[in-house]
Amino acid sequence: MDKLCANPKSRRIMFPDSLQARVSSVSEDLPLKSPPPAWARWLAWILGNSWRMALTLCILDVLAASLGVVLSGVVRHKTLGFRDHLTNYYISLLICYNIYLVVICYLNEGYGQIKETRPEDELRIIVISNLSAFFFVLATDHFFDKNVMIPHSIFILGFIFTTFLLMFFRFTIRNLLSKIWGYGLSRQNVIIVGDFLKNIKWLWEQLHIQQYNGFNLLGYVAEKPSETIKNSLPYLGKFSDIANIAKTIRVDKAFFAMSGYGPQRHQTLVSRLEECARLKIPFMMISPIINNFRFSLTLDGYTGIFVVNSRKPAYARPLYRLVKRTMDIFASLLLLVLSWPIWLMVMVAIKLQDGGPIFYRHRRVGKDRKIFYALKFRTMVTNAREILLNNPQLFEEFQGNYKLEGDPRVTSIGKLLRKTSLDELPQLINILKGEMSLVGPRPIIEEEEERFGDFKDERVKIRPGLTGFWQVSGRINTSYEERIQMDKFYMNKCNIWMDLVILLKTPIIVIFGRGAV
Repeated sequence: MDKLCANPKSRRIMFPDSLQARVSSVSEDLPLKSPPPAWARWLAWILGNSWRMALTLCILDVLAASLGVVLSGVVRHKTLGFRDHLTNYYISLLICYNIYLVVICYLNEGYGQIKETRPEDELRIIVISNLSAFFFVLATDHFFDKNVMIPHSIFILGFIFTTFLLMFFRFTIRNLLSKIWGYGLSRQNVIIVGDFLKNIKWLWEQLHIQQYNGFNLLGYVAEKPSETIKNSLPYLGKFSDIANIAKTIRVDKAFFAMSGYGPQRHQTLVSRLEECARLKIPFMMISPIINNFRFSLTLDGYTGIFVVNSRKPAYARPLYRLVKRTMDIFASLLLLVLSWPIWLMVMVAIKLQDGGPIFYRHRRVGKDRKIFYALKFRTMVTNAREILLNNPQLFEEFQGNYKLEGDPRVTSIGKLLRKTSLDELPQLINILKGEMSLVGPRPIIEEEEERFGDFKDERVKIRPGLTGFWQVSGRINTSYEERIQMDKFYMNKCNIWMDLVILLKTPIIVIFGRGAV
């Protein structure tokens, strides 16, 4: 094997000439911003170390908790007219609350590697830890001083404000991490062990779908170079060379993508895992089979061993469906009440523009393949279909992606409505009727179903959504195939926490117009 070399002062790992060209071709998939500014290097120093990261998160949690409680007192005074005096007892409870929050969050692994925690898991940890901390404070209040009763409004407002601030600080850290990764800082150097192209492609497909760019892929280790992937990944050498690789370059993680399984392969796999453990290289095994819709890897409570279990998808579980539908009804009613001035202005603007109809109804495939008519504010000229059919070039572009970039049929009012996504407000009525959900796969027309292959039967088991995973992950910047993969990812991973994260991200995407149609 060619000798690898690394320059510890350089941002990029240096390979011999035989590998450098191939490494460069791989790194082009994640272009770096250069050079990194001082603030990015400073943040990388803080967030790149697990202890400094944990300390930063702990400080931010205490700050969020304290600010949230103070804000609850201010709001209570301004709205209800009550003035709460900051006594030593109140301060003692605030200190207790901060201690409870940090301890419970730590026990829930809230100070682990945030870069390896999905946003919905982070939200779950925040809400559960904060709620538990408030219950402990309430119990402490009743136990130590029954004569001083803290108003329940303080607890309710405090929980709302602190949860919001905790989420704000945590997701700000996630955003900053993504930015410094863009400069090539604090990325994890990873290698792939094995030459099973299908597993390798599946892994990077999943990372691309989630827009995760925290990995710096160095190459793959196998007994011999693979002809199928030689142009995609640099070959680093045989597994017997892994000790030399680990000595010359920093390897933060190894992904195992084995191409078969039998007695001999089992022994080979075990020996390779043991070698990685000896070299203190964290490793992960890749298996698209386990990560599909119907299987999960769990620790059996009786035998204490890891087993592959069949499981019911979250969207098929009665409790999830009940909570999701309840949330749909209450949220859509609230949004309808709050948005009536917008409805009035939009309807008047559309009518004044060309005197045509205000709403546009379009056939869509719903849950269990029931056809429904999705409502939108009309954003196109009244003869939009005729324009499309009479222009072969436009029609061909539309058939490829079911969207047109710079669509000439869109009116001036329509452009504003689409940019702000206000054209979709009438779909709140579809949600109330049970035809759609707040979060779900994007609604499609009947002609699109064939493009989903076998997934088309799985896809119709859930209501289409007003917003969804792909809408907050690139929107119009994603290809049609990527949208299909994002729909698959959502249905595989969906839970109420993921839905909440998507709902929280949606107004941010709409306000800043990133990727808006």
